[in-house]
Amino acid sequence: MWKLSPPCIAEVQVELNTALGAEADGHPNSPTKDEKEALWKLYQEYESGGGRPHDSYKGKGMRAEFLQLVHDGYKQVQDNGRLATLRSAIKLGASECPYCGFGPIEDLDHHLQKAIYKLLSIFPLNLIPACATCNRGKPRAPDPNRSKHLLNVYLEDCTTHAFFVVRASIDPMSGGLQLEFGIEKAAGMSQELFDRLEHHLEIFDLQKRLLHQANIYLGDFEVALADQFGSGGAASIKDFLERCSAASAIRHGLNDWRTALMRGLAQCQEFCAGGFIQALGYPSAQ
Repeated sequence: MWKLSPPCIAEVQVELNTALGAEADGHPNSPTKDEKEALWKLYQEYESGGGRPHDSYKGKGMRAEFLQLVHDGYKQVQDNGRLATLRSAIKLGASECPYCGFGPIEDLDHHLQKAIYKLLSIFPLNLIPACATCNRGKPRAPDPNRSKHLLNVYLEDCTTHAFFVVRASIDPMSGGLQLEFGIEKAAGMSQELFDRLEHHLEIFDLQKRLLHQANIYLGDFEVALADQFGSGGAASIKDFLERCSAASAIRHGLNDWRTALMRGLAQCQEFCAGGFIQALGYPSAQ
């Protein structure tokens, strides 16, 4: 979640020619050398600009036929297209959806929507491997407010900050586990980045979706938590959860939801003191 290694773009000009090849051969609207060079320059600007929305990416002043040709070239990035290997390589770049942190990779999402930014339709740094739910949940256009721009998970690295938190508590009436997923403003973090991260949680409905996922995830810890509680009580539970969080940070990342979940549970005294038994419905731990 939050960061992926970017795909290789060394062959992007070859991929562009491959995508446009059949459509362009002998066509009166075939792309000119100047148009291809302008597009390559635009790709470089996109990379250096971190993938943030910019009007220049809309191709103002370029032929409408060329814009549509590039847009339609995305058909070649489908499973049966000439660039099917590019699609496969990008999808293999993530084991889980980088937007939610748990969904299976099913689609390629256009970070900047291809209906608006046609020239970016087949640029690898604009193609994000994502689950179908996150792909469908994105807005149809970037928000004009910069503090609501979605992060480009290839080009924007915020992993130096520990910002993703889970606030855990036990409901005093029902004994149920309450989890609140949120963003904490880390030292050195700009207000704009903080706002964008909070907007990310809202756009992808992560409070609701991660709550469901957390309940499934914690179901596998019944034996481990019961054993820890039986051998050392609350202190042992807290230590176990902290070690799980540290291991998750190495495996999944500092701001992965599992890392934050275990860290948040370790900080909940009621949970560690035996509240986990009723909260998680562990019958064998009674």
